[in-house]
Amino acid sequence: LWVPVTIAAFNMLLDAEFSYWPGMSLVSVVAWIVPYYLDTVEGIPSYIVPVIASVSVGVVGRAISRYSRSSSVIYVFSGTLLLLPGGISVRGAYNFISEDMTEGLEFGFRMLMVGLSLAIGSILSNVIPIPIVGRISLVQSW
Repeated sequence: LWVPVTIAAFNMLLDAEFSYWPGMSLVSVVAWIVPYYLDTVEGIPSYIVPVIASVSVGVVGRAISRYSRSSSVIYVFSGTLLLLPGGISVRGAYNFISEDMTEGLEFGFRMLMVGLSLAIGSILSNVIPIPIVGRISLVQSW
């Protein structure tokens, strides 16, 4: 129930034009569904889930941007907002400052691992080719 409200809030937070909302919402739904279902699959390590989620967000965002002929940053950023480990970092800093230092360090390393996984996934999503819709000019093909 909170997903549509969160997506709408992120779209308003980014001050996006209403014409971008369907694509941004689709990428955000992908960013929510992929890790949700990959966490239930046995045998997938926890550090691989953000990589797969980030790759899927990047590929879907780039595909929508190719179809709509707009910048992919708009779509990819809206999906990445749901994947960022912001809550983990706040909790880790709180535990590090309070009496439980080992739990704070564990949360800090988990945040670092998720951040690195998202960076790797974003880089890998740029490697996957997305076909151009319609006619291509010489400038677009380079």
